[in-house]
Amino acid sequence: MGIKFNDITQKSGLSYIAPSWGVSWGDVNGDLLPDVWINNHGYDDSLFLNQGNGTFIDATDEIFAQIPNGDTHGGDWTDFDNDGDQDLIVLTGGGAGVGSDGKKLYVNDGQKLHEQAVERGVNYSIGRGRTPLWFDFDRDGKLDLVMATYRRPDGQAPPTIFRQTNGTFQNSYDSLGLTHQGSNEAFATLSDLTGDGIAELIFDRNIYETSSTPFNNITTTFLPENGRSWRDLAVADFNNDLLPDMYLAKGGSFSDVAFNGSDTIQFALMSWTSANDRGLQFQATGNMTFDLTPWLVNLSLNNIYIGANRVNPSDYKFTLSSSDPTVQGFSYNRNSDRGLFIGYDPSSNQWSVVSNSREVKGWITSNSPITTVKQMEESSQGSDRLLINNQGKNLIDYSQQAGIDLPHTGAASVVAGDFDNDMDQDIYVLMTEAIDSQPNRLYENQGDGSFVLVPDGWGAVGHVGFGAGDVVTTADIDLDGFLDLFVSYGYWLEGFNDGPRKLYHNQGNQNHWLQIDLEGVISNQDGIGAKIVASAGGVEQLREQSGGMHLWAENHQRIHFGLGNHSIVDKLTVYWPSGIVQELENIASNQLIKIVEPSNSSVKPSDPFSPGKPSLTWGEESGVFFWREFFDTPYRLRTYGSSTTPKNYSVNLISDAPLKRATPDNLGSLDSFSTTAKSFTLNSQVTYDFDGVNFELTPGAKAFLSVTEDGVPNPKTLFVGSQKAQVVPNEKDELLGVQNAYSVPLVTPYGTPQFDAGTEKGLFLWQDDQRVWRLRATAGGETARYVGSFYSDQNFEFVTPVDIEGTFDRVDTSSGSRIDFNLIVNNQWLDGIDFRVPLGASVSLNLDPQIDENPASLLRIGEDKWAVRQVPLDLSAW
Repeated sequence: MGIKFNDITQKSGLSYIAPSWGVSWGDVNGDLLPDVWINNHGYDDSLFLNQGNGTFIDATDEIFAQIPNGDTHGGDWTDFDNDGDQDLIVLTGGGAGVGSDGKKLYVNDGQKLHEQAVERGVNYSIGRGRTPLWFDFDRDGKLDLVMATYRRPDGQAPPTIFRQTNGTFQNSYDSLGLTHQGSNEAFATLSDLTGDGIAELIFDRNIYETSSTPFNNITTTFLPENGRSWRDLAVADFNNDLLPDMYLAKGGSFSDVAFNGSDTIQFALMSWTSANDRGLQFQATGNMTFDLTPWLVNLSLNNIYIGANRVNPSDYKFTLSSSDPTVQGFSYNRNSDRGLFIGYDPSSNQWSVVSNSREVKGWITSNSPITTVKQMEESSQGSDRLLINNQGKNLIDYSQQAGIDLPHTGAASVVAGDFDNDMDQDIYVLMTEAIDSQPNRLYENQGDGSFVLVPDGWGAVGHVGFGAGDVVTTADIDLDGFLDLFVSYGYWLEGFNDGPRKLYHNQGNQNHWLQIDLEGVISNQDGIGAKIVASAGGVEQLREQSGGMHLWAENHQRIHFGLGNHSIVDKLTVYWPSGIVQELENIASNQLIKIVEPSNSSVKPSDPFSPGKPSLTWGEESGVFFWREFFDTPYRLRTYGSSTTPKNYSVNLISDAPLKRATPDNLGSLDSFSTTAKSFTLNSQVTYDFDGVNFELTPGAKAFLSVTEDGVPNPKTLFVGSQKAQVVPNEKDELLGVQNAYSVPLVTPYGTPQFDAGTEKGLFLWQDDQRVWRLRATAGGETARYVGSFYSDQNFEFVTPVDIEGTFDRVDTSSGSRIDFNLIVNNQWLDGIDFRVPLGASVSLNLDPQIDENPASLLRIGEDKWAVRQVPLDLSAW
C-alpha cells in the first residue's frame, strides 16, 4: 500500500536559501510537537517552533538567551540533566584547526535556553567539532557526551567522550581506549549490534563494545572489508530478525563541475596529494574569464601556470583568449609540480584545467558557446552497501541480493523508517555532488530485507540543481502517525553553498501505527540505549533509542512502529539501559504513548544488589554507594564527592530489630552521625573525599534507607552492589515516614543456588524453608578434597550424608553436637551433607586450612552464592 509525499515547504514557514551544516529535531517546549533547529553555517542559526498544523514559526530570539551562530555544525537535543526538558548541544569548528571556537551547551530552564558549555566542562574550544551524541556509557543514569571531531594538523583535541558527574563533565579520552583521529564526516551513533543487551558505539567508522572500559574496538572482525568506510549510515532491522543491520551511504566526490549548458562552468577541484590531481576539459573559442577563489589553503598567483611557458596571472580574476599564443600548450609534471595549470590546444579548441593544490574553486565564463565539458575521472568510495547482521557475530554484505547494488552517484545522508507503515523499514538517501544535487532515492522494503527503488521517491525526489545536499531527517510533524522528511541543501563549499530546504509531508494510507516516548527513571531520562520490540499479528519488530543521531543531523528521537492492518499491539517489550525489562500487552494502535521505566524489583532480570565491593575512584564519582562484600562482613555505605562545590547528603536507616552495630568512617568536622537502637542518621558534606558508615543488622531483620541530596529527597544518586546499579527508592515506609525508601536487601543463607558441578569448584551451603542446612561439594571437572567440621551447642536433630562413598569419603557424627567430614570429589560428581539443629541452637562451620591457603575462598552461601571472608563461619540465628 503506497503513500505520497507532498512538498509543503512554502506554506510551512521553513522555506529559505542559505548555507547549511546540520538539522536537529527536538521538543524544546514540551508540547509533544517536534521543533527543528537548523544550522545556517556561518550565519545566525534558527529554531522553529511547530504549530501542529504543518507550519512553523521562528522562535530563535524568544527561546535562546544567546543567539547561536558562527562555525556551527551538528546539534543534539536530549535531556542530559534529567530535569524533564530537552537541552541542546551544538559543536563548533575549532578555528579551522588552527584556532579555537567554544562549543555551545544550551541548558533548558523551561522558558529559555542558556549557554553553559564552559561552566559544565564541555567547551573543548580547540576541537574541530562535527557531530555530538549523548549516551550513558557507564550506565549510571547520567548521559555522557561524545564529541566527534575532525583531526587538527597539530594532532590535538581528538574525538573524545566527556563523562558526566554531578552535572559537569570530564574528558575521559585516556581511559576509554579510543583509537581513531577523526574525519570531516565525523559522527557517532548507537546500536546493540552484538545482541548482548549493551549498545555498541559506532564512532567515526569504528565500532566499539562498551560493556567495559577501555572499550573494545571490534571493527575489523565485525565489518567486511568493503563495509569499513562511509559518509553516513542508517542502523535498523531491515529483515525483522530482531537484530540491527546497517545501510552505508558511501558519499560522493569532493570535486565537481557544473555547466549551465551555454557559457558558464562552475568547478570545485579538491586534491589532497600531488599525485591526486583533479580537473576539467571543455571546447570553446574566444575569451575565457577565470574567477578563482582559493579556500582555506592559499594558492598564490605564482602557483597558477598558464600555457606551455607557465605564465603567472596578475590577479585571481583574469581573461584568456584562444588566439593568444601564450595560453597555448600545457606544461605539468605530476611528480614535482604543485598548483593550478591551464592550457589551450588550438588544434581541437580544447581547454584543460588541472589542479593538485588541495582546494580550488571558481567560475569560467566564455563570450562564445562552450561545448563538450568533461570532468577528469574522480575516484569514489564505491556504491552504497547494505550489511545484514549475522546472529550478532558480524555483518555481511547483502547489497546485491537486497537490490541496493546500484551505480554510485553520491549518497550524502540516509535515514531509515517505515514510511508506509507496512511493518518493515524503508530507506531514503540524499544524493548530491559537491556543487549541485541529484534526484534522491527511496528504497521500499519488500518485507524480507530486499528493496525496490521507487522511481519518483513517492513524491520526495528532492531539489535537483545548484546547492549541494546536506542532510535528510525524519519527524512526524503533525502526529498523524506517518513519518515526514526534511531535506536541507547548501553544504560546505563557500560560494557554492547556498541551497534550499525541502519539507515533505507524508499523506499516509490506511495502515495502523504506534508511537512511543520513553521516560527513564533509573536509566537516563530519554531512555537513550533502550531497545523496544513490538509484536503484532505474529510479526516482531525492533526499534532502538539511539537519540536519532547520524552525520551532523538528528531525526526526532520518538519511537515509531508501522503496524499494517493490525489495530492492536499484542505485546510491547522495553529493554531499558538499567537492565530492567518491561512488558505491556494489548495496546491500541494509532496513538502516541509514554512508557515510564519502573523501578520495582519485580521487573528486573536480576537483583541489582550484586555481592562484592564496587570499584570507586576518588574525585571522579559522586553519590551514595551501598554494598556488602562478603556474607560475614557488615554493610558499607559511602558518600562520595567529585567537585570543589560541596555536596550535602543526609542518609537515614531504620530497622525493625536492633542494629548489631553501626560505626562511622572518615567523618570530618562538618559531618555528623547519630544512632538509636534501631536506626542511624548520617549527615555528610563531601567535595573530593568520602564519608561513610559500616553497620550490621540482626539476622532476618527488615530495614529501609532514605537519601537526601542538597535538600532534595530521593535523588538519582543511590548506587548499590558491586556493579553500582542505580536505584530509585520507591517503597513507602511508615517507620521512616517517607514515601520513597530503599529496602535494604537481606543477605541470607536462604534459597537453592544454581551451580554446575562439572565446571564450578567449591562448597555450596544453604538453608531451605524447613530449616534444613544443605552442603554440596563439587570439583568442577577436577579432583577436590574438603575437610572440616560443623559445631553446635546442642545435638543435631538429624544428619544425612548425600552421595557419600565409604571408600573415599567420611562423615563422622559420633558426637551428637559435631559433624566431621572428609569429602573427596571427582569430575562432575558431588558429595554432600544435610542436617538440622534445634531452634535457638548455635552452629558454626570450620574448614581445614591445610586444604587451601584460604579455605573460605571456596565457600559460597545461599541462593546468591555469597562469598565468605573467613572461617570459622557463624551460622547461628538463621
